[in-house]
Amino acid sequence: IKSNDIVFCNFNFVSESNEVTLHKHPENFILGDNMKLLEQMCKKRVHLNNLWAALVRRDLLSGIVYPDGNMGEDLLIMRQIVYRARSYSYIDEPLYNYLIQVKSISHSNSINCCIKRLSEFKKNIDLYDIFVENIIKEEPFKDLLIIDKLTTRFFLWPQIENAECQKIWSQTYPEIDKKIWLCRYVSLKEKFYSFSLKFHMLPLLILLRKICRK
Repeated sequence: IKSNDIVFCNFNFVSESNEVTLHKHPENFILGDNMKLLEQMCKKRVHLNNLWAALVRRDLLSGIVYPDGNMGEDLLIMRQIVYRARSYSYIDEPLYNYLIQVKSISHSNSINCCIKRLSEFKKNIDLYDIFVENIIKEEPFKDLLIIDKLTTRFFLWPQIENAECQKIWSQTYPEIDKKIWLCRYVSLKEKFYSFSLKFHMLPLLILLRKICRK
């Protein structure tokens, strides 16, 4: 472990009522090949993107681009680190407790918090976009950016019936609208939701959601 650049571990989600939920990394997540690991982080949106689930060799932090927003900062830093790392290991034990505070900006679903999350996350996705374009330069990672940009939009989803949120959705990365349909990394559910908003079918989507809940 001491000789590795990054050591990943499991962790616990802890609620405000002290309920503990163990999170284990996928058994088949790839160690040993930094580009394959980076691709998996982008494609599967796994918690390997979080700094608090890893120990990192200090010299890997030298020269990286630091976050501009306070959402998605782990993603921006961790992907740069994984790109530069050459050795990894994994401890199959929970070594970190992540406290979930329901009223924090990360978890509250108020309109203001949803818009704030999108705004802050977008700052860091924009920086990661530059990193992909100038440093990684490989086409698969340019395609995988569609996931990150779509994820940015989905911070608005809890309040998507709000007109202002719908407007911000359409103004956020409009260039991905045509790419979503052909991107194999985007789920059918995400494509359907995006289609509903793009073609003003939100009332139908809301009705279907209500039926499904019943």
